[in-house]
Amino acid sequence: MKSHLTPMLAVHIAGGVLAVIAGYGALLARKGGTLHRRAGWAFVAGMLVMALGATIVGIDRGKYGNVLAAVLVTYLVATAVTTFLPDAPRIARLNAALRIAALPLALAFVAGGVARLTIATESEGGVPARSIAVASFLNALVMLLGWWGDVRVARRGMPRGPARVRRHLWRMCFATFVASGSFFLGQPQAVPALLRVKPVPTVLALLPLLLMPVYLWRYRDRRRRAAAAPTTDIRLPA
Repeated sequence: MKSHLTPMLAVHIAGGVLAVIAGYGALLARKGGTLHRRAGWAFVAGMLVMALGATIVGIDRGKYGNVLAAVLVTYLVATAVTTFLPDAPRIARLNAALRIAALPLALAFVAGGVARLTIATESEGGVPARSIAVASFLNALVMLLGWWGDVRVARRGMPRGPARVRRHLWRMCFATFVASGSFFLGQPQAVPALLRVKPVPTVLALLPLLLMPVYLWRYRDRRRRAAAAPTTDIRLPA
C-alpha cells in the first residue's frame, strides 16, 4: 500500500463522502421524519465503512491516531443508534461493551496528546504537534462525556423524552463533524473545486458543531423549566 490512492483508501474516502452527504441530510431534515431516518441509516453505513478504511490504512501506515479516531466515531454512532432501539438483552450487552471500551479509549487519547507535547513533537502531514495534541484532548473529553452518560444509563436506565433525543443528537453531531472535518480539511483533493473557495470548506467542516447547540436548545426539557418557574397569576384573598 505505497501508492497515493490505494483501494482501501478509496473505500475510506467513499464511506466518508456518503457519511457527509447523509449526515447533512439527517441534520437538516425534520427530526423523526422519513428522510431523517433514511439519511440517518445511510450515515451510519457510511461512517462504519469510513471507520473500517481508516483502521486498515492507519495500521498499514503506522498512524494509530487514525485508528483511535475510527474507534471513536464507531462508539459515537453505535451509542447514538442504541439510544432509540427497543430495550433487549442483546442491546444491553452491546451498551455495556461500549461503556467498558469508552474509558480506556479516552485515556488513550489523553496519552496521545501528552506524547505529542513531550515526545513526538514533530509535525505530521503538515499539521503541528500542538494542534494534534489539542484534537486528542478534545476527543478524550468527548469520550469521557460519552462514558459518563453511559454510566448514568446503566444506573438509571435509558432517558426518556427530550433527554433521550439530546443523547442521540450530540453523539451524531460530533460524529458528523469528524466525517466533515476529515473530508473537507483532511482530503482537500477529493473536494469539488467549487467548494474549495475559502472559507467554504471550513464552514462546511464545522457546520455539525455549529448546529449541535441549536438542536440541544430546541430539544431542551421544557417541562422541567415550567415546573421550576414561579407562578405569577395566583390571587390572594382580599
